[in-house]
Amino acid sequence: MLASTVIVHGDFAEATADSDAGLRDKDYCSGVVVSQNGTQLVVATARHCTTFTHDGITLQSRATVDAKPTYVKFHDGDRGAVDRVVDSSTDDLALLYVTAHHAHPAAERETAVALDEQLYILGAPFGYPWTISEGYAAQGESENAALLLRSAARHPDRAMDPRFKEGLMLVCSGCGPGDSGAGAWNASGRLVGIEVAAAGNYSLMVPVRRVYALLAGLVAPEEPRNSMIDTPGAVEWVEE
Repeated sequence: MLASTVIVHGDFAEATADSDAGLRDKDYCSGVVVSQNGTQLVVATARHCTTFTHDGITLQSRATVDAKPTYVKFHDGDRGAVDRVVDSSTDDLALLYVTAHHAHPAAERETAVALDEQLYILGAPFGYPWTISEGYAAQGESENAALLLRSAARHPDRAMDPRFKEGLMLVCSGCGPGDSGAGAWNASGRLVGIEVAAAGNYSLMVPVRRVYALLAGLVAPEEPRNSMIDTPGAVEWVEE
């Protein structure tokens, strides 16, 4: 888990009805190494961590966000430059093609998730990197599962969001900003999904099968567009 998890670093901008503001050189998302060939790595993260989107970081958000990754950080102190970004045309998923200074292992995957199975989200909630949140699989369908924190009710409403039927998993509210792109892992340390958004008291995750479909070219790719970040004067850059 830890050796395959990264923190995504770059520029992040957000526009609301009240203001447009951006931060440069910021740790703002998480990711997981899903393919490795020597120092050439492919990192899975959320699509909104790489490109302009009207959706914001939650389904209820009225904010427009833009993000442009420059490198990823590993737990052992290594950094990998982002050479290329490929976005999914169907899921809130993206792949970062990264060159690191040394090899890092790709995550092992698991497509089957059982009802009430304990799972772990490893990311950077609220700016605290390498943080693990615990959850349970609360809806163990073949392609979807819902995670739920111990502190919440054991079984959420089964009809949360229409995109759930399209393969997104619902996860607990214990995750926070910075966990977008984080992996969800089972007790054996196998990757089962990527966190992509918040929905009320839950988060949404894309099942791991969709990640590898994008990696294999079975999902149509898109090029990222950074409409706010790359447009002079579109964002007021502030000091954090």
